[in-house]
Amino acid sequence: MPNASSAQQQPKPRPELRERVLERLRALDGAARPEPTDTPSDTFTLKKAARPAGAAPPSPAAQTIVRDSVMEALLKLEGFQATEYQGAGARYDADSGRVVLLGKAQVLQAGQSMTADSLLVFDQERSIVCGYGKPVLTGEGAPVESDQVCYNTDRQLGLAMGAKTQFTENATWFVHGERVYTAGSDRLYGENTEFTDCDLEFPHYHFAAGRMKIVHDNVLVARNVTLNFQDVPVFWLPFMVQSLKQGRRSGLLTPRFSVNDVARTQSDYNRRISNVGLFWAISDHLGAEAALDWFSEHFTALDGRLDYRWVRQFLSGGLTFRRFWRAGGGSEFTLTSSNAWQPGERTNVSVSANYASSTALVRRFSYDPRELNRTIDSNASLSHRFGWGQLTLGARRQQFLSEDRIDLALPSLSLSLNPVTLFAAPGTDARWYNNATWSGNLSLSSRSTDLNEAAPRVDARDRANRSANVGSSVGMRNFSWSQSFSVTEDVLAAKPQVFVFQDTILQDTIKPLPRELTQRLDWSTSVSYLQRLVGTSTLTPGLSIGGSALKSPKTSGDLVSAPVRLNFNASLKTDIFGFWPGVRPFSRMRHRISPTLSYTYSPKPRVTPQQDSVFGAINVREQNVLTLSFNQTFEAKYRAADTTQAAPADTAASQDGGPRRRPQGRAPLKLLSLTTTPLAYDFVRAREEDRGFQTDQLSNTVSSDLLRGLQLSFTHDLFRETAATDSQPERRTFDPHLSTLHASFSLSGESWLFRVLGLGRARPAREAQADTAAPPGGEPAPALEPAGNVGALMGRPREPSARREPSAPGTWNASLDYTLVRPRAGASSTSLFGAENQMLRGNFSFQPTPNWSVHWSTGYSFSDGEFSDHVLTLSRDLHDWEANFDFIKTQTGNFSFQFRVHLRANPYIKLDYDQRSEPGRLGPLP
Repeated sequence: MPNASSAQQQPKPRPELRERVLERLRALDGAARPEPTDTPSDTFTLKKAARPAGAAPPSPAAQTIVRDSVMEALLKLEGFQATEYQGAGARYDADSGRVVLLGKAQVLQAGQSMTADSLLVFDQERSIVCGYGKPVLTGEGAPVESDQVCYNTDRQLGLAMGAKTQFTENATWFVHGERVYTAGSDRLYGENTEFTDCDLEFPHYHFAAGRMKIVHDNVLVARNVTLNFQDVPVFWLPFMVQSLKQGRRSGLLTPRFSVNDVARTQSDYNRRISNVGLFWAISDHLGAEAALDWFSEHFTALDGRLDYRWVRQFLSGGLTFRRFWRAGGGSEFTLTSSNAWQPGERTNVSVSANYASSTALVRRFSYDPRELNRTIDSNASLSHRFGWGQLTLGARRQQFLSEDRIDLALPSLSLSLNPVTLFAAPGTDARWYNNATWSGNLSLSSRSTDLNEAAPRVDARDRANRSANVGSSVGMRNFSWSQSFSVTEDVLAAKPQVFVFQDTILQDTIKPLPRELTQRLDWSTSVSYLQRLVGTSTLTPGLSIGGSALKSPKTSGDLVSAPVRLNFNASLKTDIFGFWPGVRPFSRMRHRISPTLSYTYSPKPRVTPQQDSVFGAINVREQNVLTLSFNQTFEAKYRAADTTQAAPADTAASQDGGPRRRPQGRAPLKLLSLTTTPLAYDFVRAREEDRGFQTDQLSNTVSSDLLRGLQLSFTHDLFRETAATDSQPERRTFDPHLSTLHASFSLSGESWLFRVLGLGRARPAREAQADTAAPPGGEPAPALEPAGNVGALMGRPREPSARREPSAPGTWNASLDYTLVRPRAGASSTSLFGAENQMLRGNFSFQPTPNWSVHWSTGYSFSDGEFSDHVLTLSRDLHDWEANFDFIKTQTGNFSFQFRVHLRANPYIKLDYDQRSEPGRLGPLP
């Protein structure tokens, strides 16, 4: 049917005015009748029309109405409100102003639109439009679909029977009500309504509300709300409020507590209620919150947080401060902050701060094993890249939970200068001295270690180290000349007298130790020349001169210079290759041996008796040292067929008709890499003291691409030392002893080992890349985290985790980390870094069913013969909900069982159960 249009003035026009309008319509119809739609000058196009002042623009749904020149002329009439109609057919009664649209019909007025697939009736006298046959009412909010709807265009009130609509807030929510009322262009009211975010035809769950109100992009309020699963009511709420506003806004925080914190099952269970406070959105870039945390018979805490983010200024960060008032008296606090700023493309600033006024507070009240496994670290760095170099300024602080120790590095400064080309000249005209390069560097650092001087150990003393280093080098082709100058200062703080008791019995006495100051100056200059031999072999002879000066208690506070040392040195490097036939997907195997042989000779300088006593005979006598380092690598090369299949697109010609590119094959597979620390032999000491080998410890590092993240390193003590006695001198015998061992690697059901054995699953084509994709020496898979809030004391409690990506049933991943510290028998087993220890840490995850997943992180101490900590999480995917079961045990014995189920669309709609226990009633904090 042709499009029709009518115009209404507010209030309704008088009869004589109406007749005048009708006459004008007839005149317009005769003067500007549209051409047929099949002509080139068809005016049935959608264009913007000039509207009277105050008229609302049409909604997107209304843009389907096309307009011809008659409609354009009507819309330009001033003083009228336009109503547009469209349908397959229409009946219009001019006397009553009643319009009946047949078939697919639409009515648009003042931004409000109604469509129907069978019938629309519009009564102009009463300004009521009714739709039948799946009508849709559209305004500023989401469209409202219903079985039948009537809408008053003057009062902007509507009634929909069997209405359906939706809105978005973290997810798409579907609303259904038997009777839904609309008010204005952005409000909905409903009785006996249901809403859910489950998009299935028969939803798994829904909320049923006796009454509900929705304000578009503002708020949803519901009363008498019942949570139903498959039409079975399981929970009732007196009211429910859901904000629909975009962005941050001020308001109350959602309190955090569990069911047994309200109705406890044991009389000695300590209740805990946290996150009781408010959030203040100071601006679009700045926000703050304050909350109260109450833990019965433990502490009362006040949490404060400030966060900010300026995207245009590349500035973001936050600060969290927690003050604890212990139930037994006293107060402590923790501080956590993370900040990043990029004021320019060449400057970066980052500050991360973590501080606890009492490590005992963290060890006792923390229920997070990961928090107790690490140190409390703070870092700050400033880096700026100049056109001539780069400046880096940093600071670091480490607070140890296992012992009363704090390491501080403040400041740490380094300046590196870009290489400067001297006597630049083109390659064809360059002489031996042209295009030489010069570079320099400067570094300053100050480090200190704060220990408990009252500990019954001689080495438990505060210490500090300050150093400054300057270096430069000049390179001319194969010739290089380098210089270095360094100044260091070491301070050992005084230690008071300490009495060692055992069961109130005095066992030992550590005498007081005075403060010790040691200052040292070192300088050196060296020249070397790189001579290439055959293949990759190189010979590098060199000459260096160096000296030092020392001021320490040994020198009675005087500065004593060491004799100037002259060193002749040479280094020979080469690569030796061996090849073997390949097997299966490999065409060849290659074994590469990379030995490096270095020789150093330093004649004995002239030494005074004072220099001999201060620096020791070892450091001032003749030196004749031979050093050998030995590295090996086993590699396998893929066959050509596997290589071309890896990148078939590379063989295609370029789109601009250029030459074809060579196929980019897969990189060789590193089967095994073995790196060994150098072995040094001193011929002078062998002649004079029968102690030729200067390497007391030999370390090996093994890595392979066959196991993702494989890192294996072990160290052997080569010699057994026997102290001198009255009858025998000091002796050293060759007796290798494994002192340290560290191994870490990761496995999964798709690892090559399990695929070869037929125990793994075949990978999809897009994942055909072998485990070699992992970089050599890569780190193992990251530790898995429990889904809920495990009770960390530092920082901000975590919110429910995001939905995990589902995995195929039967998939699994595992990462293991083994550490062994094994002092030699008879040696001191206690030191600053602890006693003998053997520890295994593991992280496992597997998917037994499509909806169940299991994550387990644990640590086992072979030294103690028991597990140190556990984090076991079982997760159940409930489509729109997620349930988590967390079993947590810390190193200090704190145990927690948590059951948490929450709605993904709104994590604050949840049910928590938390059962905590402690290893007996702990005493007061120290």
